[in-house]
Amino acid sequence: MLAWVVTVLVILLPAGRVALGNETAGAIIITARGMAELLAGCLITGRFRHSGSRSDAIAAAGLGIMAVADLTFTLGRATVAPDAISSAPVLPYQLVGAGMLAVAAFTPGRALVKRPRRRLVVGATAVPALFVLALQEAHLAPLAVPAGGSEPVEIVVLRLAAFGLLAAAAAGFARRRSPPTDAMRPWLTAALTLAALAQAHRLAVPAPAAAVFTWTHVLQLAAVGALVRGCVAEVGSYQARIAELAVRDERRRMARDLHDGLAQEVAFVASQTKYLADRTRDDRMSLIAASAERALDDSRFLVGTLTRAAVLPLSASIAMQAEEFARRWGLKIELTLADADVAPDKRQAILRILGEALFNAARYAEASTIRIALGTTGGGMLLAVRDDGRGFDPEQVDGVGFGIRSMRERAQLLGAELRLESEPGQGTRVELALP
Repeated sequence: MLAWVVTVLVILLPAGRVALGNETAGAIIITARGMAELLAGCLITGRFRHSGSRSDAIAAAGLGIMAVADLTFTLGRATVAPDAISSAPVLPYQLVGAGMLAVAAFTPGRALVKRPRRRLVVGATAVPALFVLALQEAHLAPLAVPAGGSEPVEIVVLRLAAFGLLAAAAAGFARRRSPPTDAMRPWLTAALTLAALAQAHRLAVPAPAAAVFTWTHVLQLAAVGALVRGCVAEVGSYQARIAELAVRDERRRMARDLHDGLAQEVAFVASQTKYLADRTRDDRMSLIAASAERALDDSRFLVGTLTRAAVLPLSASIAMQAEEFARRWGLKIELTLADADVAPDKRQAILRILGEALFNAARYAEASTIRIALGTTGGGMLLAVRDDGRGFDPEQVDGVGFGIRSMRERAQLLGAELRLESEPGQGTRVELALP
């Protein structure tokens, strides 16, 4: 909105117009624009290889057409027509590319194919280049602008159409609901908006006779910056997903090792001690057998937590953890869970804190009902666990019990705040606030 207001003021107020003498400004900006479009097109093509989305395929092709047109124009200007001033010859290709981006903005993201083959990806990348080169070879867009004066009618029509398509594409991407992994969409929307404003400015303010740096160039340069920033955000999202997959694989490996190693050994110890306890009728052996059973339950619970935390939302993981705990200890658990967006690398620590709070409520507080609430507050997440157990004096236990120390240490590593409220005979409330 601010860019629109500034552009209108510049158009209406001649004193705000800028015209700095620079013969190469236009060529440099078109080259930068072509490189940014090429990079964005390559990144979206890589996304299409994994998603198969028809929207990604169309957007990649549109950006490819615009990139090849810009780069071939600057190459031709450097080698064939170094004295050329106007960039009007790229307008037809910009128009086609903008039209494809507008179509992509309003095309559903459903998969075009389940698993795009390499040939399809290469073809989607090569077709734009062949399209532009074929049109240039056939001389289908030999537009020229005379030095000084107003632009020909056909160029004005092309600019007007390009403005409309770029604005439509920006509006389509702005209203589009994309997944959180689509980090480029907001910046692509900004780049298309600025590119549309550049066309509007050129339509409203005639180009000067000499090659100079104007507000049109400023808007084009801002569009290049927004597109490059979107590419950086896209690469950053790739790195975050790679890290998430690495963490997921490591958790699965740990879960397999625990299941095949420690859990099996504990299961053997539990079965043997139970057998001996039944044969000897020794109270100490019965205690050992009960402890071994609890250790087996804990190991199985940990295996389940490791496998679920990487693939399920936090609310679903909490619900499954509470259900297993209620079945194991014979407790009543009431859930009030809302959606909370938490990074995958923090879910495991949150679930471990919740597990410790539930274990303390069942084993030490002798609670019969536990209430778990998950929600958002002040832009952060709040997890509350309240039990109706016998309670305790926090001043006598805090800093002594290993479970409480473990919960506080995990909360500190998360950058969260752990609050503990309890009184003898009044139950206990544990709150975890994550900004």
